[in-house]
Amino acid sequence: MKLPYKRKRRVDGFRRGSGRLHPRVPPLALAIAAMLAVPLAAHDTVTLRGKAGGETRVTGQIVDYTGREMTVQLTGGTTQRFPAEQVLEVRSPRTQEHSQADEQFAQGRFADALTMYRAALDAEPRRWVRREILAQAVRCYDALGRSAEAGTFFLLLVDDDPDTPHFDCIPLGWVPGRPDAALEQAARDWLNSDRPVAVLLGASHLLSTALQPRASARLGELQSTADPRVARLAEAQRWRVEALQSTPAQRARWARAIEAIPEPLQAGPNFVLGQAQARAGEYEQAALSLLRVALVYPRQRPLAARAVLEAARALENTTHADRAARLYRELVDEYQDQPRIVVEARSRLGSAKK
Repeated sequence: MKLPYKRKRRVDGFRRGSGRLHPRVPPLALAIAAMLAVPLAAHDTVTLRGKAGGETRVTGQIVDYTGREMTVQLTGGTTQRFPAEQVLEVRSPRTQEHSQADEQFAQGRFADALTMYRAALDAEPRRWVRREILAQAVRCYDALGRSAEAGTFFLLLVDDDPDTPHFDCIPLGWVPGRPDAALEQAARDWLNSDRPVAVLLGASHLLSTALQPRASARLGELQSTADPRVARLAEAQRWRVEALQSTPAQRARWARAIEAIPEPLQAGPNFVLGQAQARAGEYEQAALSLLRVALVYPRQRPLAARAVLEAARALENTTHADRAARLYRELVDEYQDQPRIVVEARSRLGSAKK
């Protein structure tokens, strides 16, 4: 199966796939919310997609960059706005702290990266760049298993830019399992919010608890919300309950529905589809769906690791047990930052070799 590919935007040469605060926002989050309001200046180069094809470049200072549009003060002094979908690449100077944080993140040192991203927030005066840094901090919290903090900081990001192009870092729950005490309390509060994004977050983490009926009901309400990102992810979250006993027709419908979801948001839905396929005995198809998650969305580190593990388990039930063993070895070698997955992979590797 050919994996999907889509051109992604770049920031500083790298490709990249104001509201009310949560009542339990910690002091650090409050400080970051205040920092997001500070203005700025820098020299930036923006590559845009031309209306008739081709590319054009503009140089100046990016005043703001949201999920809706980019505002640039051009070198000549005039200010111009461009739709966000036209932006192909942004080259903009980064602070030393920001660059160091990105290096740590790329090496899987998420605790160190988080420390540096905090320092980068202090050093960075540009609001739109601070939002990028905040998105990376959300990914770090998620990779470290600190999902309550990841959710809190993600909501700060959305409060500052409801149309954020970094929506794909939303730390939803996709893997079955009871949340820890801190996450469950945060999720309960989010579930009772009047903000659709907060409700989506809370419900996703409560589907594996006694509050599943209420969480599922609220997800059903979200399917008619105005934000299509929230509506489609809410629908995919409800598949988690139906996946326990799905029919071939349901799985075919889910596969079609995933194609209509924006590509950056397809990781979780593909994971749910893969698990449903594995439960139905469609092991090779399940492995393809699950490996798609790991290959296309490596920055979603915990979900990618779990997807590789589930793909290997599925392959153990086929004539390709050797491929399962290779995947277990890959987990042991490449996902040291996910210790629980590594422990399970080592255990499964022993049985896969027999």
